[in-house]
Amino acid sequence: MMIALEARDKLGFLTGEVEIPTENSTSYKQWRKVNSTFISWIMNAMTSEIFVFAKDAKVSWNEIKESFEGSNGLRVYDLRRKIYAARQGMDTVSKYYNTLKSYWDELRILKPSVVQNTDGEERMM
Repeated sequence: MMIALEARDKLGFLTGEVEIPTENSTSYKQWRKVNSTFISWIMNAMTSEIFVFAKDAKVSWNEIKESFEGSNGLRVYDLRRKIYAARQGMDTVSKYYNTLKSYWDELRILKPSVVQNTDGEERMM
């Protein structure tokens, strides 16, 4: 979705770069049209019940981001488990390597962030 919006030069609606014009502004009608389009895209891509009362695409987008950001912990654990348990068995070296590489690549993308709390302790997010 982000790529499509960026290609249409509309990403600012979700990032907040495009501000909501006042209702008496000449650009308000156009903003409302684009905003409604974004809300419909979001609702079609997600469970619509979550966003049934959404009036602002940016607010909807932030709610999605908040709901799903940092929710990769279980997948990261699963990938690490699969890497640890992987065995070549009867597979060719090439097939075995490609299986491991697919796990490594996904893990690299999902790699958890390390943050420091106020006591200076590090923990994974």
